Amino acid sequence: MMGFGGMGFGYGLFNMIFWILILVGIVYLVIYLVKGNDSKGGGNEALQVLDRRYANGEISEDEYKRMKENLKK
Repeated sequence: MMGFGGMGFGYGLFNMIFWILILVGIVYLVIYLVKGNDSKGGGNEALQVLDRRYANGEISEDEYKRMKENLKK
């Protein structure tokens, strides 16, 4: 009747590693979802249009900078 006395530390270490991996997975998933939603939200598309308009000379540098700051908000 020794119970889990010999495996106590190993189980605790395994348990800690398991929960750290779960936490890292959750953080990775949240970052992935946030970045995925950002790219699908049209924010990048609007910046690409703005870049194209600036490159074509349709807007001035000041307008470009002001519009870019507005899009980042």
